[in-house]
Amino acid sequence: MKIVRSASEAEVIAEFLRSEYHQKEYHNDRAEFESLVLAGDLNDEKQNAIRRELLFRRHRVTWNELPNDVCWSLAQLEPEDIDKLRVFPRGHWPKMAAGATLTVAGMMESIRNRRFCVSTTEDVCAIHALAYRMRHIGDASSILLIGIDVDNPLTILEGNHRVLAAALHAPDRVCSFRTYLGLSSKMDTCYWYKTNNRIFVRHAWRRIRNLQPRFIKAMKNLSMPLFSE
Repeated sequence: MKIVRSASEAEVIAEFLRSEYHQKEYHNDRAEFESLVLAGDLNDEKQNAIRRELLFRRHRVTWNELPNDVCWSLAQLEPEDIDKLRVFPRGHWPKMAAGATLTVAGMMESIRNRRFCVSTTEDVCAIHALAYRMRHIGDASSILLIGIDVDNPLTILEGNHRVLAAALHAPDRVCSFRTYLGLSSKMDTCYWYKTNNRIFVRHAWRRIRNLQPRFIKAMKNLSMPLFSE
């Protein structure tokens, strides 16, 4: 893997948001922020703040779970790096793996041999559709990877469908994505990097702790007697 240059958090958030802006959470004000999302100014702190809040509509928990000392870089993947890539360890991805490893190679085995859980059929179809499109159009969009260092496994934080679609078409095509790499020596404690019981409990407690102030505020806004002065 070649590290091209360092990248700011604002740049990574902008790339993450750009790949998510088709989602339904942005339908009501898509036109208002479209230029800011698609061709914004990374030197404008007001724009950076708006992009951060827009991304947090869908991914506040995702972003806040990352270690505080993550260092971001723009990187160039090489074919030998593909064996290090793992899909997101939560949500429907383990079901799609259906017992296979969460590596890109393991996921390809599950998809090609139709061993995935039936509940993930729609996502598998979406991956095949993306792979078909890439055969004719290509895709140079951005993906986000997280890890401890370049020698350890890397988890796909954003771009799982696209990476698997590229791998289905031709594994080397994975290297064509614009790749942002977030590294931290503490990444092995991150819920999105890997999952075990200890990390799960820590994640659950953090979610409860973060939700409590918002819950209390919401209850006060409803003027419930419990929270009366």
